[in-house]
Amino acid sequence: MKKKKFFTDRYYTHTSTQNPLKNKVRKWLATWKTPHCFAKALNQLASNSLVVDIGCGRGELVQNIAAWRPDLKIIGVDWTEAHPVSGIEFIRGDAMSLPFEDEVADMVICKHLIEHLPTPEKLFSEFRRILRPTGLLYLECPDVRGCYPFIFPKFYDDPTHIRPYTIQALSRLNDLNGFVTLKKRRKRNLLVLIGGLFYSPFAWWFGDRAFKDGFFIELWGLYIFLLAKKVTTR
Repeated sequence: MKKKKFFTDRYYTHTSTQNPLKNKVRKWLATWKTPHCFAKALNQLASNSLVVDIGCGRGELVQNIAAWRPDLKIIGVDWTEAHPVSGIEFIRGDAMSLPFEDEVADMVICKHLIEHLPTPEKLFSEFRRILRPTGLLYLECPDVRGCYPFIFPKFYDDPTHIRPYTIQALSRLNDLNGFVTLKKRRKRNLLVLIGGLFYSPFAWWFGDRAFKDGFFIELWGLYIFLLAKKVTTR
């Protein structure tokens, strides 16, 4: 049975084509490179390193990485089909049983997937299996504060969300599953917040419905992340 997509093609088309001003600002600020430790880790990878984005969606992130570091080998994995992009490989697969041999990836990226899964230990097991010794893991997800009654947007407004996390919980999952945490923090971008204040009248004028959620996510710091390294026992 084909998995139904929560975000429709209409949603992606609207957000990518109907708000050109916001897209230009995002491109200028290179917001996909946040946090800094994520961009730094990518930039320090050797040429021909393999980067795997698990839960890549339509592949926006891997496209940005490929444009920035064309010398890397980048593969996106998701249940749904990404739009074909020249020079980038996309694989339809299950995050709990990744279609890779052992110890082939130099870096694994997993953004906003773990909160949809009932058994995160299986996901970490696959991270560890496919990463090379001392390979890097970047993990990002919503923070538990999205469940607070006075916070908007709400974590459970997305019906596919199962479990929110704290920074400490992610760190403990790392410790229990053979990783050492290098960085862990709440994700905020001051430039995005300042830019959002100036953009808000245009958002209202152009009917940019996706802006409000994104702005408040940045304001409250509702996304958390960690950068980790696989621990080898050899």
